Amino acid sequence: MKYMYDFMDRWKVLVFYILMVSDANSPKIQNIKEVTKHCLYGQYKDGEVCKVCPAGYTGVNCSQKCTPPSYGFFCSKTCYCSYCHHEVGCMPTTEFTVNGYRILGYADDHSAYDSFNPKAIADEKHVITNLENVLVNINDWMNLNRLKLNPSKTKFVLFGSPQMLSLSSSTSINVVGASVNSSVCIKYLGCYLDEHLTFKKFVSEKCKTISLNLFLINNIRQYLTIDSCKQIVQSLVTSHLDYANSVLYGLPECTIKRLQLLQNRAAKLVLKWKSTDSSTEALKRLHWLPVYFRIRFKIACVVYKCLNDSESPIYLREMLSIRESPYSIRSISSVAKTLNVPAVKRKTFAARSFAISGPTVWNELPTDMRTIRDFTTFKRQLKAFYYKCAF
Repeated sequence: MKYMYDFMDRWKVLVFYILMVSDANSPKIQNIKEVTKHCLYGQYKDGEVCKVCPAGYTGVNCSQKCTPPSYGFFCSKTCYCSYCHHEVGCMPTTEFTVNGYRILGYADDHSAYDSFNPKAIADEKHVITNLENVLVNINDWMNLNRLKLNPSKTKFVLFGSPQMLSLSSSTSINVVGASVNSSVCIKYLGCYLDEHLTFKKFVSEKCKTISLNLFLINNIRQYLTIDSCKQIVQSLVTSHLDYANSVLYGLPECTIKRLQLLQNRAAKLVLKWKSTDSSTEALKRLHWLPVYFRIRFKIACVVYKCLNDSESPIYLREMLSIRESPYSIRSISSVAKTLNVPAVKRKTFAARSFAISGPTVWNELPTDMRTIRDFTTFKRQLKAFYYKCAF
């Protein structure tokens, strides 16, 4: 479930933002202190007593941590506690839960999702009803915070295998009084998600964009040096190959091959080689990883961040668990951070999820590489490792 929202009162949003980021000794902040009856920065009024906001929290009623950028939520590490003015409290803009629904967001683009068994009609109706109630609650919160939920921009899609989707009876959902029909494919943060998660539409759009850019670069190739052409290709071609490429893990070889052919064209274009020349040698000369290994490179980097960076997304960290050995505390598994790989029945569908692909790719790396603490060093050795595997 993907929903969009806009500002309803931009001037008030701007005023609130200015008040939050202003210096504590400025006249505007002094006026805020007067409103809050002279409670100091980072405090809130509780009866006649000024109390300090708990660490990591903002606002009188806030029950969740707020981190900038606070896109329309008026939550910031520098905001006054009394300015969390809704009874529900501040909502983090990146990840939060409403009535059991996990909601992920980036800027003004959020998504709510849940799962159900299509064989159980009652379970399906329960999930759809709860989702509609969650959207009503979110819409009420947005109205109080001068935001607007846009039903016309909201998309609803059911993901699953063709066999499972044929059992589902849900064709639409009520979004704040507006009926939104189920879509076959949606675009979320530049990635096309089709109902069967084949990503054929996503790959096709990548190929169209890359082909056009290669055509334009080829028109000016005679005026470019190898280094300048390489930089342009990395900006207009490689960036599209790498964007959200981790979702392509486990797809059929015929799907990945379409992207690989375009990368081969780009490599030969940079080197001014003929179309009949060896693509493998061109990639080796430029030290470029093939698409297959670029996908695994991205997944390995994400897993590294989840294991070593506390700021990594929680919903990804929850999918990873280090394998514990019952024999010794200083076992190889714990030292090398060997991950558990959950068992799945549907290897062509469920095995492509990050919960499976992440541990699988990570455990294939050498033991000494998994123990590296510096991310830059890890990426350098990771590329060298996959380069040897590819060539």
